[in-house]
Amino acid sequence: IGANGGNAQPLERTNASNTHNHLAWWPSSDIVYQQPGSQNFLRINDKTHEETPIIPRDRAKGFIVSPVFAPDGKRMAVQWRRDEAGLWIISLEPYSETLLQSGELYPIGWSPDGSYVYAIRGWREIVRVQVASPSAVTVVATLPGDGNEAGMSPDGKEIVVSVSEEKSDVWLMHNFDLKTP
Repeated sequence: IGANGGNAQPLERTNASNTHNHLAWWPSSDIVYQQPGSQNFLRINDKTHEETPIIPRDRAKGFIVSPVFAPDGKRMAVQWRRDEAGLWIISLEPYSETLLQSGELYPIGWSPDGSYVYAIRGWREIVRVQVASPSAVTVVATLPGDGNEAGMSPDGKEIVVSVSEEKSDVWLMHNFDLKTP
């Protein structure tokens, strides 16, 4: 649907069942969405609605989420749980995959020059990871609660994060079963 309204155009051939519903715009008018089983992403051609897997079928294994494209559109950062879980960079042409940093890192954006990937680490930190070796990690912010979803502004200068905090009380009650006359 257009940002100014209009009729919604369903993508009839898509199937996002058995996924975590992750999707993104390719740095064009194409769309990327999670394939059933959450082991790959499919690229949908905006005009023909033809679907093409991002990861070659023989390499698609594990669990992959949170696609974030580099400014040049030639790479994407993902959280991928495969041989070793972590923040991975997938180069699209020619295809390659590189473990950037091990652990629970969920990408949220790239620096404007493509030198860094920003991610939520361990639900409590926003970090900047250098793409070039040695992949240095810098803590940008420590969150006051669990960081859930996050996004980066198009200019790469601001980050928005949904932070949740669980609170509860414990009550001790005395004489709660008194018999009244």
